[in-house]
Amino acid sequence: MLNLNKIIVSNKTFGDVMFLADVRKYNDFNNKDNQIAWKYEVLVPSLGLEKVTFKIENLNNPIPDEVVKKVRDGEMIQVKLTGIEAKIYNNGSMTALSCKASGIELAK
Repeated sequence: MLNLNKIIVSNKTFGDVMFLADVRKYNDFNNKDNQIAWKYEVLVPSLGLEKVTFKIENLNNPIPDEVVKKVRDGEMIQVKLTGIEAKIYNNGSMTALSCKASGIELAK
């Protein structure tokens, strides 16, 4: 049987620019008061604007609050992610995609 954990998704899958859909804190599973990362939901044009969530472990959110508000109000804001790592896995009942990145910035 194919081991999905060994499949690496290429950065070319996501393209250079994506649209920010939401930003939220990512807290430690065992201590909900302990933030350990940020989660960024993005719409990926190369995947037909499919929504993909990336975890970034840098606690300094580089996306200004006013930009997050615009996104939540429906504005399409372009972002670039750096250091993308993605893998496909099976949790027993479904196949899923796990994504993380080392950084995010507003596209120029």
